[in-house]
Amino acid sequence: MSSRRGRSSLFLIELILTVFIFSLASAFCVRLLVYSHSMTGQAGLQSSQTAAAQTLAETFIAADGDASEMGRLLAGRIGADTAAGTGTDAGSGTAAASDGKTQAPVSGTAADVQSLTVYYDSGWSMQSVRIGTQKAQDSQQKAPYRAELTVTGKTDGIASLSINLLSRDGKLLFHLEADQYTGKEAADE
Repeated sequence: MSSRRGRSSLFLIELILTVFIFSLASAFCVRLLVYSHSMTGQAGLQSSQTAAAQTLAETFIAADGDASEMGRLLAGRIGADTAAGTGTDAGSGTAAASDGKTQAPVSGTAADVQSLTVYYDSGWSMQSVRIGTQKAQDSQQKAPYRAELTVTGKTDGIASLSINLLSRDGKLLFHLEADQYTGKEAADE
């Protein structure tokens, strides 16, 4: 009888060790899955940031390095994304649909613009554009992401753009520099 009891104890110990080893292995696998999910989220966020910065840089190039034109193009894009009509009133910096109603939330004026701020929602869709150094509206201050764009002087016919993508708390998420040859030399002073 003691031989049978000894085998039962040995089998029970072996079973407990097997369960323990499988528990460790499953805990390790779960940890890897959680880590890979986190990495996937970070990669998606970086991809969205890169696409947003690339869109801004391409708009800068399409505007031939002109910040006022860039503001108008961005405002028109927001109007096209949020409503059927497009177009902007460059004097007021607002996008207007064909029926004359304002479609894109844009603040500031487009005269001699050197800086723009583009506000994004959590899905990285453009929500509004602030032209110049006007004070941000409440809805803009609550935007999860923003892009601060600064156009620097046209020296030797080259306009430069600095793009900083920031979180709501001001943390720098992405930075990109872009240059555009405009063919217009700066006036000698």
